[in-house]
Amino acid sequence: GERAPELDAYEQLIAHHGARLGQIRERACLALAREAEPGFRRLLASSLSFSMAYRPGGSLDEATFRSELETRRASDRRRHTATFGPHKDDLELCIDGRPARKHASQGQHRILTLTLKLAELAAIRETRGAHPILLLDDVSSELDPTRIGAVFDFLSQSPSQVFVTTTRPELFQTPGASPSERRD
Repeated sequence: GERAPELDAYEQLIAHHGARLGQIRERACLALAREAEPGFRRLLASSLSFSMAYRPGGSLDEATFRSELETRRASDRRRHTATFGPHKDDLELCIDGRPARKHASQGQHRILTLTLKLAELAAIRETRGAHPILLLDDVSSELDPTRIGAVFDFLSQSPSQVFVTTTRPELFQTPGASPSERRD
């Protein structure tokens, strides 16, 4: 029930760890955004703006978090689900100020995915001092030739080892290699 004596202790732990997790996710989002914004512009090769923001599903303040859990006990019990906390967090991606989830094209979604992956690599490289391996499956799908070129230019400058699959082997040409040396 909503007045069970163990709820206070349980919610205290949830509030402590939930607020802490939200703070960590917020910092991670800021680090990714620093890398993602210029990467998006480079990959998309257009004047469209990009932004990303962390939208917490709970509070980043432990006292507020705990108070909200207590306030929602009855409604959460009726709904059979918790309506507040880090499981409700979201990462909002916007193109030209409009939510990408609703307004981005298939190609823009693909570029956003690549943008986040490359930002993640840069964040890992900065944090760990290591160059992680990048695996990209069917990287050329849903992209026009200009975007594909921008992606491959970006990847060719990556200090990471990159493995790419595609249904279009003609995209991979080794400069100076004779046709007999090329592999499809």
